[in-house]
Amino acid sequence: MYDNVGVDRDEARLQQARAAFQALASNPDRELRDAALVASLIAHAALRRRETRGSHIRRDFPASEPQEEHRSFLTLSEMAPAAGRSA
Repeated sequence: MYDNVGVDRDEARLQQARAAFQALASNPDRELRDAALVASLIAHAALRRRETRGSHIRRDFPASEPQEEHRSFLTLSEMAPAAGRSA
């Protein structure tokens, strides 16, 4: 999380992180699966926000975008089906 989804982000590292979290989605340890799901949500939301906002820096989108000032929301249903949704 710190290396790829931390304060300093870019699309390539966010995608790497999502792949790693997805690999953990089928782990038999429920706590690890749940942590991977939360981490995946964070990475997915970071990929969707293509700008630098607040303390998070998108190296590939360094400028803030006025039209993106609104608060954003993400649900599990908006993520790819393979994001690790298991009960």
